[in-house]
Amino acid sequence: MNKTWARRAEPSILAILLILSITCLVNLAGITLGRHFCYYCRLSVLFSVGPLVLGFGSLMHWSLYGFHFGNILYLVAYLVRDILWLRIVTIAAIAAMLPYYYCCHSSPQYQPIAWCSLFVAVNLVQIGLLIWERRPVFVGERELQIYREVFNSLSAREFVKLLSVADWKQVASEAKLLSQNESVDALMLIARGTGGVQIDGRHVADIRVNQFLGEMAFLTGAPASADVIAQTELQVLSWPLDKLRDFLVEYPQIHFKLRGVLGTDLVEKLRQRGHADAHPSLM
Repeated sequence: MNKTWARRAEPSILAILLILSITCLVNLAGITLGRHFCYYCRLSVLFSVGPLVLGFGSLMHWSLYGFHFGNILYLVAYLVRDILWLRIVTIAAIAAMLPYYYCCHSSPQYQPIAWCSLFVAVNLVQIGLLIWERRPVFVGERELQIYREVFNSLSAREFVKLLSVADWKQVASEAKLLSQNESVDALMLIARGTGGVQIDGRHVADIRVNQFLGEMAFLTGAPASADVIAQTELQVLSWPLDKLRDFLVEYPQIHFKLRGVLGTDLVEKLRQRGHADAHPSLM
């Protein structure tokens, strides 16, 4: 589902939710306060089903139709992949089924009605949180460029959360970022400049913009397999490993996507290494 369209539709979604919520509350109020308010409850039933209901069939029949329609909406909800739309359709299904529990039995079914009302309340809260989380986010130009070129598999808000545990660092030319066979304390991304990779003092590869350092240590916990030395002044985005791991425990979805980003980086490095081995003169 197109994310831009979903954002534009959010005001309409809120209006629909408000109508459905009022419907549910009116039903619940009529049931709770007794049969004296049945008239208002019936009005809310008609309002839920739509103007075409007026004058067609009994209230019991339309409540039964609403029950079947609500179950169809439940089936639709199970087919929806976006969690926001799933919750919206679920609320619509509950709203359609509520009149059935009141009108189609010998006496009102208060327990199912109470549970349905609770489900509506929980879903409304979660929908509010989801819409809040999907608000537009704003980042600087360099962060935006990194997001587009490296982290585009994450949502913008996930990327901002990941940035919250990172630090920008300036690294002088000839400075050593990683030392062979020594532990690594940070996952780093080169934002500007180039570095050289050396194994036992022999230059084997270059590290360029938008490539990671320390990714194997992050993934496996192993020490650095090579020295990495800045060839020019570097601008580096650095995630302390301890801090990053604690963060990813809290956000497993970001953890999964970050592993995909690092996997892509490793594949690109292997491709470059294979190309360099096939053309030694380029080293």
